Amino acid sequence: MWESAADLVRYPLPLWLAALLACATVLMAVGLRALIVPSKSQLEAANRRLAREVAERERAETRFRGLVESAPDAMIIVDAQGAIVLVNGQTERLFGYSREELLGQPIEVLLPERFRRRHVELRDNYFKDPQPRAMGGGMELFALRSDGVEIPVEVSLSPLATDEGLLVSSTVRDISERKRVQAELARARSGAGGVAAEVGFRRQHVARGPHAAQRHHRLCPAAV
Repeated sequence: MWESAADLVRYPLPLWLAALLACATVLMAVGLRALIVPSKSQLEAANRRLAREVAERERAETRFRGLVESAPDAMIIVDAQGAIVLVNGQTERLFGYSREELLGQPIEVLLPERFRRRHVELRDNYFKDPQPRAMGGGMELFALRSDGVEIPVEVSLSPLATDEGLLVSSTVRDISERKRVQAELARARSGAGGVAAEVGFRRQHVARGPHAAQRHHRLCPAAV
C-alpha cells in the first residue's frame, strides 16, 4: 500500500497502529536485553550474595536452637496443625521420650486422654489470636509422661513468626515438688498444734540444708 517514504507522509498510519508498533518495538528491546547472558563476574557476585544469605540464615537458626536447648524448662514448639517441630533436652528428660519419637507427633500425645479433644479446640483458638500468656487461666494443668504417669505442670505460650508460618513455643515446668511441699504444709497446719506444727515443719526443711529451706520458701511464699 505504501510504495515510498512519500506515501507514508501522504498516508500516515492510524494512531492506534502506530502506538501498537511502538509498544512492540519496546517489548522486543526488553526481551533482547533479558536474553543477554550475565557475565562471569555478575554470576560470581550473585553467588556470593546467595552464600552470605544462606550462612546468615544458618547462623540465626543455630543461635535459636542453642537458646532453646539451654532453657531450664522443657520447651516444645508446634506448628499450626499442632505437630511438634522442635523440642529441647529438658523435654526428653521430663516426658521420657527421645526427640525423634516426638517430632511430627501432635502435641496432644503429652496430655492425659481426657483433655485431648478439648485441647485441639483451644489450640486452634490460640492460633487465631496468638499472644504471649500463661496457659490455663488459673486452672490446674497436667501432662502425661511416656510411662503413663501424670504430672502437674505450668505452661507458658509464645507465638513465633517464621518464614514457614506461625509457630507456638510452649514452656513446660514440672511443679510436682511445689505441690508436694504445699500438701505437707497444709497437713501440718491442719494437724495438732496448728502453728506449732507448721513451725516444726519449717524447721524440718531447714534441717535438711539451706537449699531445701530456700526451695520451701520459693515454693510456698505464703509460709514465710
